[in-house]
Amino acid sequence: MKVIITETTAVASAIARALNVNNKVSAPGVFYDAKTAVITVPKDFIAPYGVGVLPGKDALPIVPERYSYGLRVTRGEPGRNGISAEDQAYADYIGDLIRGGREVVFASDGGADAQGRFSNICRFFKVGAPTSRMWVTRLEKKALKRAYETRVRGRAMYNLAQSGLVAMAMNEAFKYNVTEAYRAMFPRLVDPVCRQDMLILAVANSYLRDDAAARTAHEVVTTHSLMVSGEVLGQTVKFYPTTTYASKEDCAKAHEAITTPGNLTSTCLETDDEISEAPALYTLATLQADVWSRLSMPFAKTRDIAERLFLDGLISSPFTNNPKLPESMRGYILKRCRWAKGYPFAADEEVPHTHGIITTGKKPFMPDTDTQAVYDIIAERFDAAMTGATVSTELVIGMEIDGTPFFGTMPWFCCDEVPSSVEIRITGKSCFTHKSKAPEPPKMNDLLGVMATLMRKLSDRFNPGMPFSADSHDVTDALDRLRNNGFIIDVCGEPVISADGRLLLATFDETYALENLLADQVEAERLYANRKMSKGGAKLMAEFGKRIYDKTEQLINDSRLFRTTPDTHVCPICGRHSVLRYPRVMKCHVCGFTMPLQFMGHKFSEKEIHHLLTHRYTSTIPFVNRRGHEFYDAVVIGKGKGLEFAPVMAKIY
Repeated sequence: MKVIITETTAVASAIARALNVNNKVSAPGVFYDAKTAVITVPKDFIAPYGVGVLPGKDALPIVPERYSYGLRVTRGEPGRNGISAEDQAYADYIGDLIRGGREVVFASDGGADAQGRFSNICRFFKVGAPTSRMWVTRLEKKALKRAYETRVRGRAMYNLAQSGLVAMAMNEAFKYNVTEAYRAMFPRLVDPVCRQDMLILAVANSYLRDDAAARTAHEVVTTHSLMVSGEVLGQTVKFYPTTTYASKEDCAKAHEAITTPGNLTSTCLETDDEISEAPALYTLATLQADVWSRLSMPFAKTRDIAERLFLDGLISSPFTNNPKLPESMRGYILKRCRWAKGYPFAADEEVPHTHGIITTGKKPFMPDTDTQAVYDIIAERFDAAMTGATVSTELVIGMEIDGTPFFGTMPWFCCDEVPSSVEIRITGKSCFTHKSKAPEPPKMNDLLGVMATLMRKLSDRFNPGMPFSADSHDVTDALDRLRNNGFIIDVCGEPVISADGRLLLATFDETYALENLLADQVEAERLYANRKMSKGGAKLMAEFGKRIYDKTEQLINDSRLFRTTPDTHVCPICGRHSVLRYPRVMKCHVCGFTMPLQFMGHKFSEKEIHHLLTHRYTSTIPFVNRRGHEFYDAVVIGKGKGLEFAPVMAKIY
């Protein structure tokens, strides 16, 4: 039996129909017969436990050697593990099917993040059979059959999973340590501070600063000119001179010299073809930006609607940053749109994964207003892209008034030859003043476009061929978290970094964010796109772990972030009266000795702190291990600059 794993029931149902799998549902989201089983495993079903959610993980900084994962934890569920009985029963049921497969196929439109989740699924269910990958871009029967027949195997998918797992681990370590370090400073944090949030905030600050400087440096230039209106071949045409006037007085004199009404003969006639290039197909970022500018719809809502349209089989996958269509789709497109013969299809190598967003020909059935509006915008762009460039012909008409050339244009639809001259009847004249306009400040959709373009160009520059991954290429969630936490505010549609956002950048260091976080993303993607140039996942995580450990330690000991009070104790390492008390730690600002005030589920009392700093050890006190079990042990000052449990030989209890 071949096992196909998907992340949504809609995709599982579509694949089951395409491959003629028995549609008898054995469990919600599971379809199987004697040859094939199609199983739904939701995105969060097998998930990382995260850093700091287990008992004993409460002292900062925390950089675990291994990152745990397992069945999702349901809040409020009784029992030690917090796993619901329904989830456990479903895992037992699909586990037997998955382990019994001769080949396990992952069907998804996601990139490294999705492949990393599939890797966790395989390890959790102890899959020993060969694995492969279906790139799902459309839920039509032929498209799914082709995706199944051309599924990808081999080392490349392992490398893609490693890229996703490394990014996942870096996100977890950064999210817990940095969020907890800033929680005392920003007690009203709604969402955690994630790795991509800091990167986007730093890039946005640099972009907005440069934009403001450019608008400030703009010089206003004032010019004066004339406009003469006339009738040509029964149509109204506006004529403008080829020169402008430096002063308003000179313009007024030229205006008085023109006699109206009057009749003139054209001095030149010629046609000019205006070519309007066809727009590119939508990607997720361009769709969100366009919908925001036209409907003021939040970015996340647009993404969710587009995903529902995809799962309903109405459009192709919206999770893409490639607006092109591959050559292999030429027959499909021309069968639907016979007028699209001039569309520039790209080579299949240029579009190896997801392509530009297209409609499938099906119409939404009784949609709500927002869903219909988003679908109409996608359909309009698809039709315009398939139609190709449009050509409009204009007739350029020239005349002279007191030796000054004037020119005007009018639409020209005639197939006959252009006449040698035409009569122009002057009907009016006017003066006007023009001032050069300073560039407008960017809007929220402009910021989204800049951020998404940067992420895509970063991948194209250093790791070409990297598929769209939501955790790095979709900046929607990062922008939403920044807005929810009040670091970026929306002022009449314009993004502004708030005082809290500037304080966050000042304490975290914008240069550090731009240099290190960008480098981390490039190195994580390089595990798949350019493995030979990669330093390897283990080395990358070791370097990242050291950096985030040092950065978190710097943050929790930063007097700009936290109120400090001098302590009366002597440092047990250097013997100086240089111990400062922070909300989470006590630290010697001379030698660097650090003692967490909470360790392995136990908050030290004042008596225990005094005994530890004075005598370098404590009595036996209760702690909680990672499995939630309570145990008793003594704590001593370690060989380095922290705490550790007392050696067995030194214990007298």
